Amino acid sequence: MDEVTEFIFRNNVNLAFISETWLKDVVSDGVVHIPGYAVVRKDRKTIDHGGVCAYIRQEYCKYKHLNDLNCCEDHETLWLYLRPNRLPRGFSCIIAAVIYHPPKADDTYLREDLFQSLALVEARYPNCGLLVTGDFNRLNINVLLNHFRLKQIVKVPTRKKATLDLILTNMY
Repeated sequence: MDEVTEFIFRNNVNLAFISETWLKDVVSDGVVHIPGYAVVRKDRKTIDHGGVCAYIRQEYCKYKHLNDLNCCEDHETLWLYLRPNRLPRGFSCIIAAVIYHPPKADDTYLREDLFQSLALVEARYPNCGLLVTGDFNRLNINVLLNHFRLKQIVKVPTRKKATLDLILTNMY
């Protein structure tokens, strides 16, 4: 936690999305608290590892956890409505997701869930900016990129020679 806190403070971070938190519901928010930031978590319910969370600088924006965009407890996806004090021109809000897709998980099931969630986001929040980030572990997301006009921002390998950690957005 000390390293995460130091990184966030040193880099003046407004939003931090973390995959593979390894947190469980028995770990209170107080243990992972960073002064001046709200933490929103989705802990893995079954085996160790996994889990996702977001740190949001409290003075940066209003936010809301969008629980209803999760299809099930099996997927480690955390959806947020963000309304920063300043938005890029033409966007009404930002809908952000942080995802952890374990290496041996069902690709088709998660891809379908993401497609349905993004379609629901477009219907509910017209003109929203999209930010979908996390560890996708070789999940083929081409259909998502094409259908929702998302662009992959990370252009370098994030683990050995593979780009597993992605940042997808329509705000370019």
